[in-house]
Amino acid sequence: MKILTECNLAQIVVELLNGKTVVFPTETSYGLGCDATNQEAVDRIFKIKERRGDKPLLVVVPTVAMAKKYLVWNNLLEKIASKYWPGAVTVVGSYSTPPFKEGIEGWSRVSGKRLLGFIRTIGMRSELRKNKTKAEKILWSQLRLKRLGGLRFRRQHGIGPYVVDFYQADSKIVIEVDGDVHFSLAEQEIKDRVRQRWLEGHGYIVLRYNNVDVFNNLDGILREIYHMVTAARPHPALPLKGEVALLARGVVSLDNTVAIRVTAHPFLKSITEKLGRPLVATSANAAGGGDCYSAAAAVAAFQNRAEQPDIILDYGALPKRPPTTVVSAAGGVFKVLRQGERQIAL
Repeated sequence: MKILTECNLAQIVVELLNGKTVVFPTETSYGLGCDATNQEAVDRIFKIKERRGDKPLLVVVPTVAMAKKYLVWNNLLEKIASKYWPGAVTVVGSYSTPPFKEGIEGWSRVSGKRLLGFIRTIGMRSELRKNKTKAEKILWSQLRLKRLGGLRFRRQHGIGPYVVDFYQADSKIVIEVDGDVHFSLAEQEIKDRVRQRWLEGHGYIVLRYNNVDVFNNLDGILREIYHMVTAARPHPALPLKGEVALLARGVVSLDNTVAIRVTAHPFLKSITEKLGRPLVATSANAAGGGDCYSAAAAVAAFQNRAEQPDIILDYGALPKRPPTTVVSAAGGVFKVLRQGERQIAL
């Protein structure tokens, strides 16, 4: 466990963006959290907490505007938000963005035919990588190293008898960049049609662009690729700038509701503002453990456990306060789920 302080705000945000788990101060006690849109990070929170997966995690956001992006807004929510947010009131509401459906089972399994195709195309792939076109180099510079929404792409990838320019395995999407020869020679055009029919017949989605598209509309191409991939893959990708990212499983409950709080804690608000997306905020302890009101207590709570938070933010000792009040506004029906320090009167 790495110990940081409020002076390390920028580093903390970077660590969260990289999927790390962090202990931080909240309105009540120290909390444990991660990027709420990162499935691997959320799964780690459950392991650290030794918590059952059917008990969803709440999230905090910096503003009501961000909360509105994730909740099906209604008049009841508007009343609660205007009167009690920001503050120590958590609201359960219907999730406004439906989760993506699972992809076709077995897309990532390696069959004997795929392995044979992989072996047959080794030489072709090596040659094509050495002789990439300028347009291919430009597009690859934006796809490599998970630069587009945290998605992994492969270049000059063998599929059956063919080598495709770029491939995204989770969504089974093929990206082809065509030079002038693909449009000037009738024979090449026929080959391209046969190739595309074969790929589509085997369940692949083919996105085809020409060199001019890459040179003049790179941002548009990247946005189209991102939306096509995230519409098909079973797990959410990191969001593009200006996009609303899907919340991870374990944050969205089985009844498609989510628990959100607009934080009133100044430093926690700074973290979520710079993160730009919801932050998981559960108590910094293992299941059944007591609340922690100092960084030292958080260290003691996890130091002998196999699963530990990556970072503990030392914000000093916090005053001991009751837990937050939790209410439900799902479907426009008000219900108090847990009475905390804040009394709700609508």
